[in-house]
Amino acid sequence: MAERRDPLFLIIAGAITALFLPFAIAFPPTFIAKLAAVAALLLVAAGISALILKLRKKSGSGTN
Repeated sequence: MAERRDPLFLIIAGAITALFLPFAIAFPPTFIAKLAAVAALLLVAAGISALILKLRKKSGSGTN
């Protein structure tokens, strides 16, 4: 039987992305710069989410 995954990673990454996406699209002047800003935003959001999950696991405050 497959192990049930915690959706917290996607929730955190989605919230960070939704919060900063308008800025990543609005401020860079060229289309390529906008794509780079969105890609950087996604990488940063994923990194922050992974760090939060790692710290939660280390502190033992998981939901299991």
